[in-house]
Amino acid sequence: MAKNKYIYVAIFLGFICLIISCKKLGITPDPQCDFPVEVWYLNPKIEQSGFQYMAPHFNPNNSQEFVFFKYDFGQKKGGLYKYNLITKEESHIVDAGVIPMARWSVKDWIAFTNSDRQIWKIKSNGDSLTQLTNFGENFYPDWNSEGTQLIIKRTDQSPIDNWIILTENGQKIMELDSTLGTSNWHSWSPDGRILSYLFGPSLVYTYIDSIKPIIIPNITPSGGGIIRHSWENNSESIIWSGNNGIFRTNIFSHETEQITHACDEIIYMYISISPDGKTLLLDRNDREYITSDALTYETKEQRSIYIMDIDGQNERKLEFN
Repeated sequence: MAKNKYIYVAIFLGFICLIISCKKLGITPDPQCDFPVEVWYLNPKIEQSGFQYMAPHFNPNNSQEFVFFKYDFGQKKGGLYKYNLITKEESHIVDAGVIPMARWSVKDWIAFTNSDRQIWKIKSNGDSLTQLTNFGENFYPDWNSEGTQLIIKRTDQSPIDNWIILTENGQKIMELDSTLGTSNWHSWSPDGRILSYLFGPSLVYTYIDSIKPIIIPNITPSGGGIIRHSWENNSESIIWSGNNGIFRTNIFSHETEQITHACDEIIYMYISISPDGKTLLLDRNDREYITSDALTYETKEQRSIYIMDIDGQNERKLEFN
């Protein structure tokens, strides 16, 4: 009984912290969000079925085209696809592993982590599949704006992750190992000068030529921190997602504004900004509370791709074949 008491106290304190954090950022909770807050503190059983659509990324040469990851839970297989917003045409590029992240370069190479935990690249028409790494486990590839360099995260069972900059053909240029520590989900600024990444609950950036991490203050959201982020074309502002919505932060002035709301029932994951700077592509996770039995909870999740204007208006779900 005493153990359960401590669990409920922890849940209550967590809920209070969530409210305080929302007030700190000036967040207005979505009135449609009524998900039982205690569910996520108790590791619910998650049900996923059918097709899940994830991790969209715009073609840097075409604001009407993007690559995405589709996973079929029935067949237990996934793949990379591209989609044209004008023609509504969906094209299969390559079967891929279960790590949903791909980046499209201006040279028409799409880099991704395959099921072997290695970085591969492929042309958008499915030609020229090429392995770029062959050591350790490699994640989160991101091209520079010229498509000549690629930054990746490598893990090799050590406590320190290695951040490596490669040529477009996979040769190592430089390594940024212990300086950045166990950071995740990095993104290269459009001007190629700055690398941003997530470090714990914080959004951090560093200039490539100095490698001195700078934490962007006062933007740590509640409920799990920042999820994903992407640079705007001015190389000054970053659009990022948290459990409470989507935000825009200027890394120099530290000014933050909320673009749209979210909650435990609606979580925005991956973010991609169109090359013309007018549109956001979003990987949205809709979660439905199903049942509970004592302290056992069951939920249903559906990952879908949404599109909205850069100011958060006109959000709509994309339907695929």
